[in-house]
Amino acid sequence: MDVGICVGAQISDIDYIVLAEELGYDSVWVADSQMIWSDCYATLALAAARTRRIKLGTGVAVAGTRIAPVTASAIAPINQIAPGRVFLGLGTGHTAMRTMGHDQMGLREFKDYARVVRDLLDGKTTSWTHNGRAQDITLMHQGKGYYALEPRIPIHISGFGPQTQRWAGAWADSLVLAGARPEAIATAARNAREGAAKAGRALTRDFEISTLINSIVLEPGETLETERAIEETGSLVSSGLHYAWEVAREPKRDLSNAPGVFAGIWQEYCDYVEAMDLPGQREVPGGSRRALQLAARARANVHLARGYPLLQPLGHSGADCRADRGAGTRRADEDAASPAGPGATQGDHRFRRESHALAADEGRVLALVAGTPTFRCTAAFASPSARREPRGRRCARHGRSSSGSTRCAARLPGLG
Repeated sequence: MDVGICVGAQISDIDYIVLAEELGYDSVWVADSQMIWSDCYATLALAAARTRRIKLGTGVAVAGTRIAPVTASAIAPINQIAPGRVFLGLGTGHTAMRTMGHDQMGLREFKDYARVVRDLLDGKTTSWTHNGRAQDITLMHQGKGYYALEPRIPIHISGFGPQTQRWAGAWADSLVLAGARPEAIATAARNAREGAAKAGRALTRDFEISTLINSIVLEPGETLETERAIEETGSLVSSGLHYAWEVAREPKRDLSNAPGVFAGIWQEYCDYVEAMDLPGQREVPGGSRRALQLAARARANVHLARGYPLLQPLGHSGADCRADRGAGTRRADEDAASPAGPGATQGDHRFRRESHALAADEGRVLALVAGTPTFRCTAAFASPSARREPRGRRCARHGRSSSGSTRCAARLPGLG
């Protein structure tokens, strides 16, 4: 399993992405929410110029805030700067739309949007409809150094529902999820296979499933209700709580419309949101300790948080952990999942503060392996000296990797 980080676009902190590469992460997913953060493509351009190995992409770009030709022309120049290291995550948006008082784009419109982007990135002439009028368009001046269409830029589709997951299996290069429940990932993989089969497509092991998780290593005797645990994981958990409130059917207070993991705090959270002094009750909650405390009470059972933190932790704003599935590891033909989070040294306070890296004491490495026994190893880790020189890391299950990389040398079996 490859492991990456998902960060809110912050143009003033490209060092954070550089550090992720130095620590051995495989990818960086830059989240897109224009009313909250910097522009994701500007952030990616700077990151591409300052890194050499790590994969870079949107996590995920929001259809509806840019027309499809603009999205294609925004990601292609990143591929000119960092050829072969670029991917495009596409979704319909959560905070990017709701901070403006609007819901996400519908699936039919999203499919057409993605088709236009794919055709343009493939160098094709394609039909694009704007203001009710269809027009053939293409990216001009190809091969002149303005952007790069080769190597091919993969498109990763964010899909939480079965219809989107089936479409991703039929059409996309990858499926993006959130949460670490093996049964949910198995269901998504099954939906993707069904969609592929219906479209006459055979999914290979190159089809990836990525999922966003939040992780923390507890000290001996520490519980999820400690002050440190709340500070390090509260933002993503409360994000999931508020997302659940946003998408709940009316009347929202009806417990039958609440996710079971939040049932014990649902009424209290509804009171909290209704008491906000916000226009239309549609904007995200910001900075409330109460929201973090509410979320903490349900944290042990929560696995559905959306990948855009609404309440920022201390340190770098909006950074989460994404278990990014990559080459030679778990693929869509597998029926379970075992996400892991990478490690950072104790001195890297931003990593420690935000929980998307595992805390490691000086001189030792901790690897988090969570999930089912289906997979022999999903460990990924970083050493205290990783910022200075690459060297072999020690796998918590199998000893030192024979390749000296951040991946365990053990192969992971496929089920397909």
